[in-house]
Amino acid sequence: MSGIVIVEENGQGRYQQAVIAGQHRLLADEPVSLGGADAGPAPFDFLMAGACAYTFALFALVLE
Repeated sequence: MSGIVIVEENGQGRYQQAVIAGQHRLLADEPVSLGGADAGPAPFDFLMAGACAYTFALFALVLE
């Protein structure tokens, strides 16, 4: 984990954003129903995925 996350417009769509987290490159976008192109998970989906991943990692640590 680098601790640095960069989010910036990528110029490809109304709501598309390039997300850079360390060596990882991600694309966030809103679904078509909300005006996006659905080119990637919505920002809320990333938020929920992060919260769930953290929770499961914490459970794994506690169960060790």
